[in-house]
Amino acid sequence: MNLGKRLGRDKFLRYKAVGFVPCRPGDKGCPATCFLELTIISSNVTSGIDNAFAHELQTATLRQIEKVIVRTGCNRRIAGQGIRVLLSCVVSFIIGFPAAAGEVPFQPGERLTFVLKWGVIPAGEAVMSVLPMAEIDGEPAYHYALSAKSNAFVDVFYKVRDHIDAYADTDLQHSLLFRKKQREGGYKRDVAVTFDWEKSQARYSRKDGRSKSIDLLPATFDPLSAFYFIRTMDMQAGSRLSHPITDGKKNVIGEARVIRREIIEVAGKSYDTLLIVPDLRHIGGVFKKSRDAKIQVWVTADNRHIPVRLKSKVVVGSFVGELVSSEGLK
Repeated sequence: MNLGKRLGRDKFLRYKAVGFVPCRPGDKGCPATCFLELTIISSNVTSGIDNAFAHELQTATLRQIEKVIVRTGCNRRIAGQGIRVLLSCVVSFIIGFPAAAGEVPFQPGERLTFVLKWGVIPAGEAVMSVLPMAEIDGEPAYHYALSAKSNAFVDVFYKVRDHIDAYADTDLQHSLLFRKKQREGGYKRDVAVTFDWEKSQARYSRKDGRSKSIDLLPATFDPLSAFYFIRTMDMQAGSRLSHPITDGKKNVIGEARVIRREIIEVAGKSYDTLLIVPDLRHIGGVFKKSRDAKIQVWVTADNRHIPVRLKSKVVVGSFVGELVSSEGLK
């Protein structure tokens, strides 16, 4: 569960927690996991640090809790005696959930360069970067970038020049802005996704003037920011990861499994890694057209979770990206 941050402290303590809990067996119209947002407003809490939140819930009485606001992805209504049960469950969930690490494992200046191969054929290069801190509508933000380009050989028949910029708030709570520029063969598209968190909406806009707006679950990230957020999480073999993700056209619960821990060799170096396999149910394009499509990502098993290898299997073949250089690591 992402404990978020205190919403303010004067006479009252306001604290928001967001996360995902398993649905009860037999619940109709409910996915495997259900989004939960809990806002607690308490008038008598003496503890002053965020790490004491679970203890505050355990020791506070219902008399001290002035208001509890609950939102779930399944639109369930929880009230009355159910509040006591809910608080008990949330405390257990907070203690048992693999929480985000205390220190952000990346910093501005990080640059990861990957060689891309189609089978055994070198096809191009991809670069993931954490750029200098930015400001979006007056709010400080992390700025992530991903660029991919084909090499001179592939350029002859299918030139690729793609670039993504993504911005997330410095508390790593949600996305603030997402821009994508695609240049793939004869295909060109420029997309921007803006986020209005007062309305909990995202607006998808194309350069040709077409646009649409969608409602958002709290704590939603764009796909690139979501990857950096996942790097902050504690994970081990057998972990299941889930979080709201949007491309501006739909808002889904992205899920992935940590399959195993293994030693792999990449570009002549040995890495202790965790193998992560994302769920591709909500991904379109060549993955949707491929019956046996799969993505595998190997990240370092330390707290930085640096990606060192990516492998995908689609209808047109297998692609591999391997880390060949890194700069500015923490």
